[in-house]
Amino acid sequence: MVSAFINNHHALFIIFSCYFLHVSLYFRYCGLSKSVVDLDDNQTTMHIWNPTNRYCNKPNLVLIHGFGGNSKWQFLFQVRQLSNNTSVIK
Repeated sequence: MVSAFINNHHALFIIFSCYFLHVSLYFRYCGLSKSVVDLDDNQTTMHIWNPTNRYCNKPNLVLIHGFGGNSKWQFLFQVRQLSNNTSVIK
């Protein structure tokens, strides 16, 4: 019983790891790269996806997600369309 429980959790971990990798690659395909910004107090870090090409003629668009969840999940279906016409920062 315990062995089946551990195997199921291991399988779920592998599935979610593959999903996160797939979504990260998709964001890169959309022209975004991951960055980490340390804020003033050095106790807070902000993880963002910003345009790979920093010098483009597109207007900037900042996407801010709420608490909980992951911004990759929340903006998965919007990022491709929005990145065609704007420099998406999320």
